Order: sequence, then C-alpha cells, then structure tokens
Amino acid sequence: MDYLKEKLTYEVCDYSKCWNWTGALRAGYGILNHGPEILVAHRLSYEIFCGGIPERKDDNKYVVRHGCDNPKCINPDHLLLGTQKDNMHDLVRYKIIRLQVLEDLEKEMSVFIEKSKKPKSQRDSEQDK
Repeated sequence: MDYLKEKLTYEVCDYSKCWNWTGALRAGYGILNHGPEILVAHRLSYEIFCGGIPERKDDNKYVVRHGCDNPKCINPDHLLLGTQKDNMHDLVRYKIIRLQVLEDLEKEMSVFIEKSKKPKSQRDSEQDK
C-alpha cells in the first residue's frame, strides 16, 4: 500500500485545496496502472487516506463522491462516501449552482454592455456618483 500511496501522491501537482491528478485520465477521472489492474485515483486516495471503503449488504457498491465537484481531485478531505443516488443528487445540485453562477454572470455582462453603449462622458459622470 505504501507503493500505491507514493505513486498516487507523485502525480499531484499542488497540495493546496484540490489535489489535481496530473496522470492519465479516463472520462475526466484520474487512473493509474497497478499490474494488470487499472485503479481509479480518487477511489484509491479514499482507501489509502480514509481507511478503506466498506462493503454494502445489498448489490450496490459505495461510490466515492467529490465534495468539490472536481473529478481530477484526489484530496481525501474533498472525498465522500455515498451511494449512486447520492452521486446523482450531487450532479443535479452542482448543475443548479453552475446555472445560477452563469445567470448572475449574464446579468453582470448585460449591465456592463449597457453602460459601455453610453457616451464616455455620461459613464464618467455616473462613476463619480
């Protein structure tokens, strides 16, 4: 396991905030080869730093979710265990947040565009207020 921990952290470019995986990716998620196996980097990070992923009694496996909504992140402080249903709720929540940010940005841009259409002298006088 020490070898895997070293291999996992070797591919991290910055230990502040998200630990962005810089190795190989599949569908946006970090992967690494371990013999014949291909391991998912964020899942391995959770197993190494958080003490493993428990087995479930039903047929569903636990998934390791990204609390930061960054699929390249392997920071164990950003990883959460949950079900696939939890993962889908996260997906919807992050999309709603992104849409709100885009709407806010669009409003700000339209105000900026409207202001830029005014003559410079009028913009300067409004800015002085």
